[in-house]
Amino acid sequence: MSLKKYRQVDILILTVIAIVCEVVGYLAHMRYPDAGFYLSFSILLCMIAMLRWGIWGCIVYPVAGLFMVFTAQSGQVLEKILMYPVANCFIVLSIIMFRVVKRDDIRLDAGLTVLYVLVCYLSIAIGKGFGLLLLGERPIQGMALYLLAELFNIIMVFIVMLFLRKRDGLMRDMPTYLQNNKKRMKVI
Repeated sequence: MSLKKYRQVDILILTVIAIVCEVVGYLAHMRYPDAGFYLSFSILLCMIAMLRWGIWGCIVYPVAGLFMVFTAQSGQVLEKILMYPVANCFIVLSIIMFRVVKRDDIRLDAGLTVLYVLVCYLSIAIGKGFGLLLLGERPIQGMALYLLAELFNIIMVFIVMLFLRKRDGLMRDMPTYLQNNKKRMKVI
């Protein structure tokens, strides 16, 4: 299988799992509306995809956000489009971190892992603020409310990322990882 095909299949699988996470999170929220939080790991799957494939992995979260356009009960269609798939596209801003830090270093250093999670959530908050600005709302307040509402999710994603970073091959720069394994296999 070519690297391009492997990347496409890998991102497709992560995207499907992210959509399932959105569906399960939404259904749990509808079943237990008084829980006080909404838990979804779709952003986590996007973070993993970006560590694996760089900018290509950014597609996972906006596609998962499409689900909310069709199911979220509040808001007009334009508002839902701006607040979910469009705002989720802003996760691409977190790729800037890769200019300073190698993707594999994020996996190796717990502090960088935590920083990566924060940068991803702040990128989405900027997207939410942009959407609110277009809707004539208050973007700074909306960004702060988003981060506050996501606090439980952020903590859970921190914990899961810190655990998953120890899993070999999961949070790796895949082109480099596959190339190194290919060389290793030739030696054996």
